[in-house]
Amino acid sequence: MIKLLDENTPFPSLNDGVFSLRQKAFFNSYGVKAPFFMTWVQTDENEDESAVITSLSGDVTLALSGRADFDEISGFLSAVGFSSVFFNKKYASRFAFENGESGKIMKLEKELPETEVFFDEPDYKAVFGLLFENGGVSFPDWFTDLSLRARKGFAYILTHKENGKTVACALCQATDEKSALIGSVKTDREFRNKGIGTFLVTKLCAFLQKENKTVFLCREENKNEDFYSRIGFKNCGEWMSIKNE
Repeated sequence: MIKLLDENTPFPSLNDGVFSLRQKAFFNSYGVKAPFFMTWVQTDENEDESAVITSLSGDVTLALSGRADFDEISGFLSAVGFSSVFFNKKYASRFAFENGESGKIMKLEKELPETEVFFDEPDYKAVFGLLFENGGVSFPDWFTDLSLRARKGFAYILTHKENGKTVACALCQATDEKSALIGSVKTDREFRNKGIGTFLVTKLCAFLQKENKTVFLCREENKNEDFYSRIGFKNCGEWMSIKNE
């Protein structure tokens, strides 16, 4: 059975790694009253949590267990609609989704030296331009979500400037009490191969480790493995994303 979470129900304790982390960061930011963010919980015949479904303006994240009713989840998503679905690839065969993208989940296994970090207010339009130079994403929606989570301490943004221009960025997209998810690392083409991306990611990860958080990231298949491995990340799982086109 799938039920909508309300203010009288605590956030589910089901743990599906970075997928649960992402859900919790959104929930901590928006709760149950924001019209564009919703959380549903699926329970099995023993009323134990078997899956958690969140939707942020149609972008769905699934936290799953082997006990989940995958047919029910598929039917539910078809009924409520979605723009995308992000979930653990190990459950991909249980769904009938097609044309998905996938990649690796990596965990930081190396202890980084402490460093001082100051999170200045970023130039959000410049960061957006770096990340979405080919378009396809709404700046108002992206800005509203990220800036709110950053203000509440559930996301962090580090940037690097050259002559006043933002030329690189690294984001902590989600964080909770124990873990953090790195993503959206980008350097302007003109400034690549100068160590800027490595510097930002290392600095951000060192800060998160100092906060006693285990650091993860999701990278695209066959991309950037050497880059992140040099920093200390190792593969630990796989993600999949389905777009409803």
